[in-house]
Amino acid sequence: HQHQKENQINMSERAVVDDIVFNHIVRHETFERTQSLTVKPPEGESTVFRYRVSHSSFEIPLRITPSVEILSDTRADIIIKLRVETPNEKHVSNVIVSLPLDPAINSVSFNMTTQQQEEMGIVTEFRRSDHVALWHIDRMEAREQITLHAKLNWDDPSAIRNLRRQAGPISVDFELPL
Repeated sequence: HQHQKENQINMSERAVVDDIVFNHIVRHETFERTQSLTVKPPEGESTVFRYRVSHSSFEIPLRITPSVEILSDTRADIIIKLRVETPNEKHVSNVIVSLPLDPAINSVSFNMTTQQQEEMGIVTEFRRSDHVALWHIDRMEAREQITLHAKLNWDDPSAIRNLRRQAGPISVDFELPL
């Protein structure tokens, strides 16, 4: 069961969303007022909404380019390039990059010094109990690119078979001013 949004929602000066179809897992009643959605997804992948945009100049706000390099049977590097693709006067803020990981991974180290993290407004976190690596980024300016790097370690050499299957998908939450 899906809901049809009747009104147009202005996303920016350059794009107008003509119509939005929300999946039934989305609570969208306050979207126009708060510009936020509440999602109650089932297990697995779900489409949150589909939309149609009038102007072809609409740009995707963030571009994500991940790569995995297997270093040994018990180590790997994850590199995530995150680039803001907004017009020059725009920025994104409160960015949270979340990378689900295989439960066999027992440590993650992030290749950033405390000084680099403070200068860039980035906080890194490995939640072993949740099997997830997180990057919290305060703000990214238009056309800015950040490279996020994590070293993964695990004890069981047979876990390498599941690494690519269990890692991901990467999710990014962010705020984009209108």
